[in-house]
Amino acid sequence: MKLKTTLLIILSLTFRLGYAQENIIELPLTPEIGYGPFRMALKGVSANNEDKENPWLDTYLKISKLPQGLAEIKQGSIDAYMYQSVYQDYLQGNITKEWYEQLQKSWGWIPDTLQLSKTPLKTKVAFAMGKIRTVT
Repeated sequence: MKLKTTLLIILSLTFRLGYAQENIIELPLTPEIGYGPFRMALKGVSANNEDKENPWLDTYLKISKLPQGLAEIKQGSIDAYMYQSVYQDYLQGNITKEWYEQLQKSWGWIPDTLQLSKTPLKTKVAFAMGKIRTVT
């Protein structure tokens, strides 16, 4: 009985050590009440408008593989930090200087370059939606 118990313990420890992670990365997280670190007004969800005159056209994320079995597929994005997105789209040349200045004026926004990153951040999540095809 002792031999079986000892063998079981040794096997359990062996499996545990074999599957244990060697590198543990700890991230300092601070819980915050609310939706996120940005005001709700700075977020956006929209379907892409493919009009050639659309000033946002070059800012859209490209989806590499669309879901199968859908009809009338539309693509869009969820933007978690609109100010950062607009700032980096301007720096990357995806929107014109005129459009950038118009957005600042209409939003009453003066970009704070100490709060915004010049290095592009992933502030958007792409999505695709459509109708499920029915066979008749």
